[in-house]
Amino acid sequence: RQGLIIDVRFNGGGQYADYVLDLLRRIPAAWIGFRDNQPASAPGASITGPKVMLINESAGSGGDFLPWAFREMSLGPLVGQRTWGGLVGMTTLPALVDGGSVTAPNLAIYDRQGRLITENVGAPPDVQVAADPTALFAGRDPQLEKAVTLALAALPVEQIPAPTLQAGASAAPTGTPTPWVTASASSTSPPSATPSATEDPVPSPTPGLA
Repeated sequence: RQGLIIDVRFNGGGQYADYVLDLLRRIPAAWIGFRDNQPASAPGASITGPKVMLINESAGSGGDFLPWAFREMSLGPLVGQRTWGGLVGMTTLPALVDGGSVTAPNLAIYDRQGRLITENVGAPPDVQVAADPTALFAGRDPQLEKAVTLALAALPVEQIPAPTLQAGASAAPTGTPTPWVTASASSTSPPSATPSATEDPVPSPTPGLA
């Protein structure tokens, strides 16, 4: 697919949808060239073109988190109305003697700075579009129409085309080595068993605590 519109309106939540985010953020590391077909990206199922997410006021809980993370990961714009704003959850439902149950949140979601995510405020859209009842009754969806317009406008810019295969050319290793691998590989001698002057010696066992 050249692009994607993800509709999470009316998403009642229940899950964090991390698997959805994993798929949405995939980018090609390489390409598979076929003799008699179009190139395919590797890993597969990666959509390199523009992505737009539809949201509304009836999306909450996991329906708050998914749009928030979509923007946090810079995957694309949010179109529609601000989400509900109730990103707390529960892991237990204590039962009552009459067959009912009690719900009480016992978890909350916060970001890397320790701030609550969307709680009481929701995830705001980048492009606000109301669900006009007259248009909906006529069979139109203004929010979806706006998302399509944005995706098509970004398509020539954001699409990642497959490169041309260069026959006989081999790629040199690229990328940044993992720091701990680099440090380990640079050490040519085994570590000394004797503590250095800057290291604390292993204390002797305390009598009676062995």
